[in-house]
Amino acid sequence: MVEVDGIKVELSADTLDDMDVIECIADCNDPELDGIGQMRAVVRLLRTVFGDDYGRIKAELRERGGGRLTVEAVSEFFNRACELAGAKN
Repeated sequence: MVEVDGIKVELSADTLDDMDVIECIADCNDPELDGIGQMRAVVRLLRTVFGDDYGRIKAELRERGGGRLTVEAVSEFFNRACELAGAKN
């Protein structure tokens, strides 16, 4: 379990040590995919990593953003959560 800015999520280094996660990351950075393909890969990555918590995380971030959910807010949350999960192991 990690907590980022008061939002708790079940996440560990083991969650990130997964071939599906690696494939999603590779697709996010694949220069042969168009922008829509890369966006789909990002969403797939977030759903894979956060699982059932994905919707709740979005709702909490949206609430903190005054009803707006920015890509930057989600990206920062994802990066910080992954850092914390890696640091715990």
